[in-house]
Amino acid sequence: MQAYDKDFDIEDLTAEVEELGKEMFCNYFTGNQAYMDKITGGTAAAFFKAMIELRKKEGWSYKIEELLDVRLVTFMSGRIIEGVPCFVYSLEVEEFNQRVNAEG
Repeated sequence: MQAYDKDFDIEDLTAEVEELGKEMFCNYFTGNQAYMDKITGGTAAAFFKAMIELRKKEGWSYKIEELLDVRLVTFMSGRIIEGVPCFVYSLEVEEFNQRVNAEG
């Protein structure tokens, strides 16, 4: 990547991925479909959309809408696709999975 961007730093990118991972899951927990549509595509977008719609249909939500922890943020691969850099990361998240009905 440094051939395309002399200031590129994989450690900075990894830290950014960790923050974006937190933001993504918090938006998923709150049911923010517009945000999820903006940052996901393909199979991931279909999964998140189906899960958010199911939650609305069944009338429940997550009691705690934040992650407990994000760890093991690991760079898996990177490549240029049609002139656009693409990166694959793996991350482990820990959530408090307590659900509440519409009445609370």
